[in-house]
Amino acid sequence: LLSLLQMFLIFILVSVFIIKNNFPENKKTMGIEIIFTGIYEKCNKHSRKKCVVYFPTGHRVKTDCTEFSSTSCLPCSDGTHLDQSNGLKSCTRCSICHSAGLKVKQQCLRSADTVCEPMEGFYCTDSTSGGCAAAQKHRSCEPGQYISRMGTASTDTECSECSSGTFSNGTMLSCQLHTQCEKENLQLIKAGTTTTDAECGEKNDSITGVGIIVLVVSLVIVYLVYEIIYFILYIKGPSRRSRTGIDQGSPTPVLKGYHPATLNSPLLQNV
Repeated sequence: LLSLLQMFLIFILVSVFIIKNNFPENKKTMGIEIIFTGIYEKCNKHSRKKCVVYFPTGHRVKTDCTEFSSTSCLPCSDGTHLDQSNGLKSCTRCSICHSAGLKVKQQCLRSADTVCEPMEGFYCTDSTSGGCAAAQKHRSCEPGQYISRMGTASTDTECSECSSGTFSNGTMLSCQLHTQCEKENLQLIKAGTTTTDAECGEKNDSITGVGIIVLVVSLVIVYLVYEIIYFILYIKGPSRRSRTGIDQGSPTPVLKGYHPATLNSPLLQNV
């Protein structure tokens, strides 16, 4: 009887050991704690406190497994993540797209980090797996250059110089030909450069006509002023002297610089 009892006890112990090591335990779902069983290796002879564990991404180790128990794991908290299975006891903080020129492409998950991408007008200078860690603003072409290749999210803008006879302000996709003033029946006012277009204006025919009119009027005014001064000095003056006592029958003195032919002038006859 004693032998049968001993054999029964040995059978029970062996059965418990087999079940413990070959059949998974029920998961403990109280709160967010999860106990994983059946996916760990037995502790080896050299280390009885560590086990090789494989648990889902987005979870961290709470307690290590033992020879008789599995590893206890917890999901990563908000703002943290683990993108691969490992034995870490803490999750990694999610990245922030705080660098200049970056924006969020994909929000952080418990199983994946934040993914950043360049903003419009920027290109990536430090690529990461599926994202970008640093960006730089696209180059701006200078006046006299044109955009030979537009910038993308991964490449910078390329610029090229304008050739002679063309111009660009730096924002054009190609250099433009200078305006041909003669072909448009206009007058060239200022020649074009590689940065500016030619300046044209109306031809100066009307300007020449106005100039001639102004010149004629000016000459007429000068002539009238001359006649008035001449009349006052050389005609009006002698008439005053004759009324104040000079013999009117005496010969009219010829003043220096005064031609006798002007005596027949209508102006003199009306004095």
